[in-house]
Amino acid sequence: MTEAEWLTCRETHPMLAHVEAHVEQRKPGLLVLACFNLIWDELPDVCRDWVIAFGNEIEGRVADQIDDKWLDVLDYFRDQNTPDGERRYALLNLSTGCEMGCWSDDYYPDRGDTVWAQAEAEHADVLRDIFGNPFRPVTLSPSSITSIAVALAAQMYESRDFSAMPILADALQDAGCDNDDILNHCRGPGPHVRGCWVVDLVLGKQ
Repeated sequence: MTEAEWLTCRETHPMLAHVEAHVEQRKPGLLVLACFNLIWDELPDVCRDWVIAFGNEIEGRVADQIDDKWLDVLDYFRDQNTPDGERRYALLNLSTGCEMGCWSDDYYPDRGDTVWAQAEAEHADVLRDIFGNPFRPVTLSPSSITSIAVALAAQMYESRDFSAMPILADALQDAGCDNDDILNHCRGPGPHVRGCWVVDLVLGKQ
């Protein structure tokens, strides 16, 4: 994959294949969580239970009965395997990365359905927010990581409210950061999710 392909790709699988050997499991896990959160209001309780447990596991907390909850999710997907092509079920399948086991080839033999493509494009944008641009690795000078920047980043990470990203850009710039990739990402339209590569840089997360 080239840099140009990375920046324009609308499918998560080739992007993950490009970076998965170089990252910890936390980032791919946060991608799954972020994709589920896109449709949180549409999720049935069985899926929410697993997402909460998986989120606890990713953050190093106790995750009760996570394997059993995952089996319940798979059963739910199979029950909802209909030819309707509803957006939420395409998103659900893509969120878990288990579409080959749960999505019938009778309905999506070429993955060419418009709903499927739109869902993957949404996830590709989220993936870029989490992984950044692997062709342009970025570091932050310790002098740029002020207490103000850390407080802003921590608040956004915990609340999942990233409306303060432009303010974070100002704080970093005031502290001497002049990296356009960082500043433009903070001031851009997003999406921004937990695991955002700039927020992780500020917080020292891998």
